[in-house]
Amino acid sequence: MKLLSPGFFRWRFADRFSKGSRTVIAALLVIMVACLAPTVAQAGLIQIEIGMPDVSVNFNGIPNTSIGPHYFRFLVDEAATDLEPHDQMGAFQTISATLTASSLGLSGVVILNQTYLFTNPYSGQLALRYDSPTRFYGQFSAYTFDAGSYMSDPNDLSTINKSFTSSNSATWGGQWRTDIGAALPLRLASGDFFGGGIDRVIKGDTVSISSVSTAVPEIHPATGSSAISLVAGVLAMLEQRRRRGLKAVLAG
Repeated sequence: MKLLSPGFFRWRFADRFSKGSRTVIAALLVIMVACLAPTVAQAGLIQIEIGMPDVSVNFNGIPNTSIGPHYFRFLVDEAATDLEPHDQMGAFQTISATLTASSLGLSGVVILNQTYLFTNPYSGQLALRYDSPTRFYGQFSAYTFDAGSYMSDPNDLSTINKSFTSSNSATWGGQWRTDIGAALPLRLASGDFFGGGIDRVIKGDTVSISSVSTAVPEIHPATGSSAISLVAGVLAMLEQRRRRGLKAVLAG
């Protein structure tokens, strides 16, 4: 019989342990697998939506296209690292970002550019930036909130107000900016893009911030090690009993 064949292992296992012992071992293995199965932990995500009114933009190379009321929605991890070196501003890489503009047939379309949440609560600004966390060549901003109203520390997302909502009808409102300077066009998963060096100041922007929970697989180290130790201990005990039984038979 080949030493590495499945039959060899079945023969050795059956020879080494009794039927009762094999049943115990099988039960312990089931317990170990169950203990090592992923548990569920909750990860804190923040969802932000910036709503903007109609504005004339460059869409798919066509200038002066009316975008209509539209919404940028994006997710960011509460534990994200601040990428902005300025201590009164923050920039955090997003997990995902989408754009909805029903007048252009866009509904929750994924933005392909890397995007960032930019925070500047001391001047009342919150923005979705793309391509660069520290440059404002491409960004969609909401302005003129009360200073510090949505976030107490711009460098720490855990201090953001997760139930914040605001609308702004001031003369100086939001900013719609694409590929100014070194920035690239804003590209969508639908194949559409916005570009043309557009820089618009608009009023009537809205912002909502909320908390989102999601399930994340997690194996607790203590649980896994305890299960393995239990199985190893029982196997050692069964092996010791087998040897004692063999010695008794030989001695008799």
